Amino acid sequence: MLALMRRLLTSAALLLAVVLLGTPGASAFAPKTAVRGIVFNQKIGAMKIGMTKAQAIKAWGAGSGCKVGDGDNFCFWSDSDGQAGIKISGGRVGSISIIAKKGSKGGFLREFKFEPEVGLYSTRAQVRSSFRQFPPPGKVERGKVDRVTSPDGKRETKFIYTGTRLAAIRMQRLVPAS
Repeated sequence: MLALMRRLLTSAALLLAVVLLGTPGASAFAPKTAVRGIVFNQKIGAMKIGMTKAQAIKAWGAGSGCKVGDGDNFCFWSDSDGQAGIKISGGRVGSISIIAKKGSKGGFLREFKFEPEVGLYSTRAQVRSSFRQFPPPGKVERGKVDRVTSPDGKRETKFIYTGTRLAAIRMQRLVPAS
């Protein structure tokens, strides 16, 4: 009984720390990485789909914290300009996201770029003209999202727009890791 109470109190203290430290504006929690390239359906910076949680923390640093929900871990890094996050399912990174804060003009997120120097804050026209992977206009999801699925159908990259500007990029594994 005493051991259970200690675990509950420790969990509650950790959750409180994550909530308090996870607020935007804490630039110390931005990803700590010199790798800034983005590779379609594979990685954002040094963070790769399929990494273990330990590898993920090593790749970007401790960040703002991790939360557990429904058997998955959610870890995030933030500053006043936005947030980066991962979802760990089955012990592996299943998705990676970077999201710009509305009205933001810079910050650590601006440094993550695809090879043609397209990243967050680029216009939709710049993003679409830089990548041949986009299907013809009639096959693209209508609205504020463009999707690119890997040829094997196991991974996808989503580009999410606010107005004409790229506001978020999300890569995810579509099928469980084998």
